Amino acid sequence: MVKFSMTFRLLIVSILTSCLFSGCGSDSTNEPIDVIYTGNLMGTIAPCSCPNRKAGGLPRRATIFDSLESNPAYRVILDAGNFASIRPDIGPKKTEVLLAGMMKLGLDAIVPGFRDLNNGIEYLLEIEKKHQIPFVSANLMIKETEEIPFPGSRIISLGAKLFKQGKQIAVIGITNGSPNRRQHSKSGVKFSNPVDAINKELERIPENVQMIVLLTDAPRDNIEKWLEKIGNDRINLIFCSNNRTFKKEEGDISGIPFYVGSRQGKRLDHLIVGPSEGEELNVEKGSTFLGKKIASNKLMMSYIKELQVELEMNDNQVGDFESQ
Repeated sequence: MVKFSMTFRLLIVSILTSCLFSGCGSDSTNEPIDVIYTGNLMGTIAPCSCPNRKAGGLPRRATIFDSLESNPAYRVILDAGNFASIRPDIGPKKTEVLLAGMMKLGLDAIVPGFRDLNNGIEYLLEIEKKHQIPFVSANLMIKETEEIPFPGSRIISLGAKLFKQGKQIAVIGITNGSPNRRQHSKSGVKFSNPVDAINKELERIPENVQMIVLLTDAPRDNIEKWLEKIGNDRINLIFCSNNRTFKKEEGDISGIPFYVGSRQGKRLDHLIVGPSEGEELNVEKGSTFLGKKIASNKLMMSYIKELQVELEMNDNQVGDFESQ
């Protein structure tokens, strides 16, 4: 069972709170929302080969998913980017296995980080089509055509199968790039201004959406500058995967709760967002270390093996599941 290690009480305007938990329709519910977030997975499929703390891996993550007490109908799974392996030999294959496995877990939205462009935009488009990856990035463009390849935001409906009026969460993705930033030579992309891109998405998102989340691989100081220019109080949560931004920097930015994904997925982090009295929203952070005490999910192991055979990868290329 996941134990909650920290409780944050977040101040949200009374209209948001009453709509989210008191009801925006006759069939609304007080069911809490479980927001599971990752970032900086870096192509890690098996437990990482770190010398001191060998932890993480898709099969262990799947085991914890099965043990969560939250209602799956009110569970949202997000990734803040930097998911790719950049090994020149097997990086694309490792990345594909990781993303396919995340889709098996129910991934709802994922932003391509700057690192993830290493294999080129055509690779991401191919993987998106093959595995139905829910990429989201408002400022990423194809260099030759200036076409925006992925949605800038996604609306996730929760509880829709159980209630006529479910809860809706909007997720905006921003890749850590700007018009003047140099790109990978083979990436095939360019970037629009992130502030303009965020504002554009905020204008598109309906007013009746109960929560807006920002996913990005940008460093904390960049995000702070964006928010100063945006001047919009509709963003409610921020998840980051930048490798220069560490978990000790979690807290808030301009009053907006800010969280950092666990590097290489060594921990499973999530937020239980539930109702509270008055104008406050109650958020409890749960975090489980995916060490050797966590058993590997057999179904996920079997699925990884299928992908391994399909992509003609040997055991060493996928990772060591046995000794860790």
